[in-house]
Amino acid sequence: MRSIDETFIRSTDDLAAFWRDIKGGLGWSAPQLWAAHIAADGSVSPALMHLYDEDHADAPPPELLDGFVQLHTEVLATSFPGGSLAVLKARPGGPSFTRADRAWCQGLQRALLDAPFASYPVFFASDAGVGIVPPDELVAAA
Repeated sequence: MRSIDETFIRSTDDLAAFWRDIKGGLGWSAPQLWAAHIAADGSVSPALMHLYDEDHADAPPPELLDGFVQLHTEVLATSFPGGSLAVLKARPGGPSFTRADRAWCQGLQRALLDAPFASYPVFFASDAGVGIVPPDELVAAA
């Protein structure tokens, strides 16, 4: 595993490898949310955001997502102008999306689409693997 100082994200494949290696491989102890600030040159900030979200395991409350966007708007504007945000929702267990996974990924996707900064696609990880959230999982049921 490369050190974070030697990591550059220039594609979604780079980002998938970064998320897969972030904590030494797959195997998640609890539902988690990770965020990384990616500078305009592709370098990754060593200050990763890592939250355990067991208090809101079923779905992210709107105020949490609002605060999430506000925080990253400020950080990107002041410390990483022209940079972007990468987000990973992770949890232990198998690869099948649960209702909670869907709610979290849809909420994150909506928040990022409305954010005043660039972002990578939302990634999801379980003990079975990591990848971009499939578009079908991001479409809210009518």
